[in-house]
Amino acid sequence: MNVGGISLAENHHGFWLLVFIVASFTALAGWWAFRHSRNI
Repeated sequence: MNVGGISLAENHHGFWLLVFIVASFTALAGWWAFRHSRNI
């Protein structure tokens, strides 16, 4: 499969860095949604 151009593909820890970024964004979005759902 041709997967050229993926961000951080050349970085040794690139996969885990992307996993951390996605997990952080998901946690932040969940926290924000939960916080705003209680204020309604």
